[in-house]
Amino acid sequence: MNNTYIGFDYLKKLYPNEWILLGNPEIKNATVLGGVVFFTAKTKKRFVTLVETKQQTFQQLLLRLQAI
Repeated sequence: MNNTYIGFDYLKKLYPNEWILLGNPEIKNATVLGGVVFFTAKTKKRFVTLVETKQQTFQQLLLRLQAI
């Protein structure tokens, strides 16, 4: 995945029936218009696992940076 903005309609075509974590989402009137894809998963369970893993990695990085 790269840092390319993708509109919501195209996201639905690229990743049908998948969970998508978007970075820098564009939202208007509580509707997601698009964003940058961080990762996708075919199941909610896998999506949650990915989110938890990324969260732990981010927290570890923050702790290392605070130690500097």
